[in-house]
Amino acid sequence: MLLILSAQPVTEEIAQQVGPLPPSFLPLGGQRLFSIQADLARGEPCVMTLPADFAIPGPDRRALEAAGIAILPQPPGMRLTQALGDALARLHSTRLRPDGPLRILYGDTLVQMDEATLHAPDMVAVQQSSAHYAWAFAEATATGVAFSDSPPSDTPSIVCGYYSFSDPALLARACREPTIVGALQHYTDHRPLSLCTANSWLDFGHLPLYLRSRKDVLVKRVFNELDYEDDLLIKHSSDTAKMQAEAHWFEHLPAPLRLHVPRYHGRTERDGRAGYGIEYLYAPLVSDLAVFATLPRAAWGQILQAAFDLLAKFQRVRPPDDAPESAPDFADRFFRGIVVDKTRTRLRDWCAQSGIAPDARITLNGVAHPPLADLAEQLIAGLPPTTPDQIRFWHGDFYFGNMFYDDTARRILCIDPRGQLAPGQPCLWGDLRYDLAKLAHSIAGQYDRILLGRSTLEISAADPLDWTFAVEAPLPSDSLEPMLFAHARTCGVAPGELLALTALLFLSMLPLHGEDPARQKHLLAMALILATRAGQAT
Repeated sequence: MLLILSAQPVTEEIAQQVGPLPPSFLPLGGQRLFSIQADLARGEPCVMTLPADFAIPGPDRRALEAAGIAILPQPPGMRLTQALGDALARLHSTRLRPDGPLRILYGDTLVQMDEATLHAPDMVAVQQSSAHYAWAFAEATATGVAFSDSPPSDTPSIVCGYYSFSDPALLARACREPTIVGALQHYTDHRPLSLCTANSWLDFGHLPLYLRSRKDVLVKRVFNELDYEDDLLIKHSSDTAKMQAEAHWFEHLPAPLRLHVPRYHGRTERDGRAGYGIEYLYAPLVSDLAVFATLPRAAWGQILQAAFDLLAKFQRVRPPDDAPESAPDFADRFFRGIVVDKTRTRLRDWCAQSGIAPDARITLNGVAHPPLADLAEQLIAGLPPTTPDQIRFWHGDFYFGNMFYDDTARRILCIDPRGQLAPGQPCLWGDLRYDLAKLAHSIAGQYDRILLGRSTLEISAADPLDWTFAVEAPLPSDSLEPMLFAHARTCGVAPGELLALTALLFLSMLPLHGEDPARQKHLLAMALILATRAGQAT
């Protein structure tokens, strides 16, 4: 059996960034830490301790069940040996009692070891580190293993937080000691423990270590169009025009905006693929915070204000008066190409792919909606065309998934600009409402939660166009949306106008999620909700 100890809270520093989560629930690039920890069970029963007062969100409960992790609630506030002793007692009194050796993993830890060592009985995983934190240390001596709170040498063996014990009853008695060092020493004095060096060890228990360990996990998962080299992320693609447009955006970024992007390291070309390099950012993605963190409303207010501050900087940059982008025909071309034609084309394409006809009338949560094609035309007709005065410097994809939040500087940093109106046409300018709508589709549209499986959609067995849809545990939109709409008004954009453009964004993105037809329906459902709200707001 694998027992994951995750009933002790994360440190205050980490909680300041992601909220007071159990350590195994820390955000880790579109998932929680427990999703990776569960792999260490290797088919054996897996039990995780959690604080008894921690409310597990529905999507996470399903993820735990899918990973085969059973939950063992514990009273909060116990020291480590108390928590371990309590867990052993509770396991002994339930059907979850271990059958054979018990393996233990701290909730803020990941290790990699070869299979034989991973399952070795009476083993303590150790590693070396030049960092200095409140770790336990181990040293092999002539009389056995000695454990201590202080490093016994210049190259100490640090106790990683992964163990295997062949005698759970002895371990339970050892947990009467007040510290884990005392408990380990008690155990090894009665049944010798061996020290095994982990192939890799990631500690998520302190904020700097959490940030570095998160980087190490994400870098190993980098794939497709990203490489990681010497603290740089190298983005590349066979879509040369797209990469050149993004690089052009970074290269022509106005000076006041350079604090809001990672450092740019120039263009690259490999194997016929264009690309560019940027600095790796240790700050959290705002989409991870939106989906996995438990931040208070005040913290979200600060994040949103930082986004508004950046948008205001964008909007202070206009094209030169004699530039083609200042002319009325550019505003007309922008609105026609980016809003009108794109929506019509992509909605038509999606209808052809999905089998849902453009004249289909979907009933959502008991409300009948117009045919999809008619709905798109109504939204377009109700949206004022772009004016030359609305053309400002733009990002083009300003949603939570492309934003990092620096909590110390209270600053948003953004990546992955659109950089073009059409393939092969790099462009720094766009309708300021577009960036606002991209932000709105993360707030009003809960896009990031939908993208990461935090929504549900049920289709009636009697009618395939009768849907019931909900976003689970949404952001506190009742406090964030008023801030969004207030900022939009300062830009001359009414709430109904913003919601209409946001609904069009949801319609136009449908074909882009072709790998997940179920998610496409969730996105369409949100488009219908936003369209209804847009009509009510006007």
